[in-house]
Amino acid sequence: MYAIRTRSGDVYLKIKRNFGDMSALQDEDLDEAEKKWKSERRGGNYGAGTKEMQARNYVTRKEQERKRRELFDDALDKFKSGDIAGALVDFENVASLEPRNYVGDSGARVTPVMPVTAYNIACCYSMLGQIDEGLRSLEQALSLGYEDYSQVRSDKNLTKLRESPRFDEVLNKYDEPVINMEAVKATFGWLFKK
Repeated sequence: MYAIRTRSGDVYLKIKRNFGDMSALQDEDLDEAEKKWKSERRGGNYGAGTKEMQARNYVTRKEQERKRRELFDDALDKFKSGDIAGALVDFENVASLEPRNYVGDSGARVTPVMPVTAYNIACCYSMLGQIDEGLRSLEQALSLGYEDYSQVRSDKNLTKLRESPRFDEVLNKYDEPVINMEAVKATFGWLFKK
């Protein structure tokens, strides 16, 4: 299957075998403004409908950013006050509001708050004693670009995760240890044989 996707995330061309079924090309589920916008864009025109759609998208995006900031701040307040379960719910809501198809100025695929949110979710799971979920969230945070490895190694909120045997495995995948024992064994393997 092939698709051409625009910056706004809409698929305009989908090439696959439909055997004469053209229902994929019909705009039945769109409201009137979206239909007008798509027809203008198909014709190559840039008119009022397109401007209206862009303005609506901009306002929606800014409103979601404000809502995410407020939710994130509320989650931090709950975490600091000891309501870990409530903070976890709010952090999960912040993560669910991550915009699709985001490309930042630096080429990042996630907003700057997302790695920190995933790290805080890992802290919540650790405080609640859910080790597997905590490790999964920590790995997600590291894969999204959280790079404060000294914080991960010393944060008191991650104490239960650090007790897990998988913690070092997850962390060493993203942060190179000072001494890479695998490289030492490969180079000086004859010293480790019995």
